Amino acid sequence: DDGTTLPLFDCIFADLGDEQSIEQTLSTFSWHVSNLVRIVSGSTERSLVLLDEPGSATDPTEGSALARALLDHFRTKGTLTIAATHYTDVKVFAHTTPGLQNASLEFDPVTKKPTYRLQMGFPGGSNAFATAARLGLPEELVEAARRMMSKAEQDLAKLLADLEQQKKETAELRQELEHERQSLRALRQQLDNELARLRSEERRAVNEARDSLSREAAALHRLIREVSTELRKSRTKEQVERARETLQATQQRLQALEMPPLPQEEGPDEPIDDGRIHVGDTVRIRGTLTEGTVLSLSEKTYQVEVQCKQAKLWLGVDSVDKVTPSSKPQAPGISIRSAKADREVPRELDLRGKRAEEVEPLLDSYVNTAVLARLPAVRIIHGVGTGTVRSIVREWADRSFLVTESHPGEHSEGGDGVTILELQQ
Repeated sequence: DDGTTLPLFDCIFADLGDEQSIEQTLSTFSWHVSNLVRIVSGSTERSLVLLDEPGSATDPTEGSALARALLDHFRTKGTLTIAATHYTDVKVFAHTTPGLQNASLEFDPVTKKPTYRLQMGFPGGSNAFATAARLGLPEELVEAARRMMSKAEQDLAKLLADLEQQKKETAELRQELEHERQSLRALRQQLDNELARLRSEERRAVNEARDSLSREAAALHRLIREVSTELRKSRTKEQVERARETLQATQQRLQALEMPPLPQEEGPDEPIDDGRIHVGDTVRIRGTLTEGTVLSLSEKTYQVEVQCKQAKLWLGVDSVDKVTPSSKPQAPGISIRSAKADREVPRELDLRGKRAEEVEPLLDSYVNTAVLARLPAVRIIHGVGTGTVRSIVREWADRSFLVTESHPGEHSEGGDGVTILELQQ
């Protein structure tokens, strides 16, 4: 709690206790009125006034009226006033008059004892009968006094007691509900965090599975090409049969691969980019600034057909990147930057030291870029060595529709250690 804050007062006035005097012919009421005269004349809007039972020790009707007039006077003057009273009329007056407010100390109806807990806005009952019984007054006297009360007074006392009990129960219920609300909020946050974690793990697992299947499919396609080449080179019936069996088994394995779907995302209405390439998407050839539009795609060969300027290219999915709106260059003049990048395309590709499975993807990407740069011919350096890389390069060139002609290099160009590729224009 923040505690209580009070302003700085110029003076504190109090009318407390009982200073009646026989010598000065002062009754209790007279003594209180003397104090009230001093307080009314000396208090200001910056004073604090404390009154204990104003209007008591005289006729209740007149005393109650005097107490209400005093409270209204201090309210009009703007003097901060705290008054204790048992008069029902004064409680009603405070309830119906703007600028005044009731307050009471809580009384436990079960234990018949005060709890000394302040209740703002609630006029408490006097609880005279309960207090008298608790202090030892004979029960028959208490009951006799209760019967002597008018029905209206009895009903009012019972109403105040019931309201006090209901307020206590309501406060306890509100506290329990607030505790439950905080517990539910914490539990919901915990569940949301766990759900987000599970979705993230599911998406990561699916992406890893898709990547693994893509790599496996690419490897199977390379194996099919190798087996096809071996089949063309086979001379004996046994070699042909073995190659055909290998080819058939590889194709069946490739057909059995099934790409798992990405998990559905919940939440925002805007579509979430899952990174997959679709027809109509804009893609950029990896390593360049050249972009094109996807015309078609093949899930069997994991290739996409791309319209780049005036050329149509078949590219591997691992040689292009999908261009999202946020990743597109913002400034105009893309063709200028693309042309600058095209002029920087080297006229030769060095494959020496590359593994056999790396050769064809590198050739695909490089030759596609060279065609877009309108290079008439390029030199592929593969060395002599065992001849494996050279064979892959020349077999690939024979199959590629981007290559119009291929031949070994001249002696000055590297001889049989290089292959010259004439490209489509």
